Amino acid sequence: MKEKPWRFASDNTPPVSLLLPESKPMQALKKARKLIEKKPAKQSVLTLSKLILALESETPFNLSELYQLDYDDFELALEVIKDWRLDRYYSTKAVLLGLSMQVEEVASAEPNTETPAVAAA
Repeated sequence: MKEKPWRFASDNTPPVSLLLPESKPMQALKKARKLIEKKPAKQSVLTLSKLILALESETPFNLSELYQLDYDDFELALEVIKDWRLDRYYSTKAVLLGLSMQVEEVASAEPNTETPAVAAA
């Protein structure tokens, strides 16, 4: 049974659940995986991959890199951060982590050439 959000009886504002967009769990992780598979050489994908690796290894990530992303990729990065907290989706995170590691390895090995397409996992 879903609980109704708490609010004052005299308050005419809609409940918080109506103000915030609802996203399906894992949707951001799947979007990120598909983006990494399609465009591994894109700068925003490299930034997203760094973020994913930092989340997994619990190492610092320079948030100013997120501000270099276009709006849609920035929103995706925020969704990934939110979804990452849900540990029950371990298998989706594992696939995404593997792709991110591949992109990072290729990018560091050949910084001046285009990154080849990452094999679908």
